Amino acid sequence: MLEQLTERIYSACGEKFNINSTQQLSKILFEKTQSYRGKKDKDGYSTDVMVLEELRGAHPSCELLLEYRQIQN
Repeated sequence: MLEQLTERIYSACGEKFNINSTQQLSKILFEKTQSYRGKKDKDGYSTDVMVLEELRGAHPSCELLLEYRQIQN
């Protein structure tokens, strides 16, 4: 199930990347898709659950990422 969800995330984002990498995920969400311009800290944009919740509907991958994190934990 996690493998299928991973493929759906890659498809929604248009490329493969390390979903568990905050840096790679923030690059996809905030630079490539320009879904959100949230708070940026020294490490980049946050990709925590609260941010993904705010982004629901902004990009199809956000819902999938929330589901991925729920299954993964």
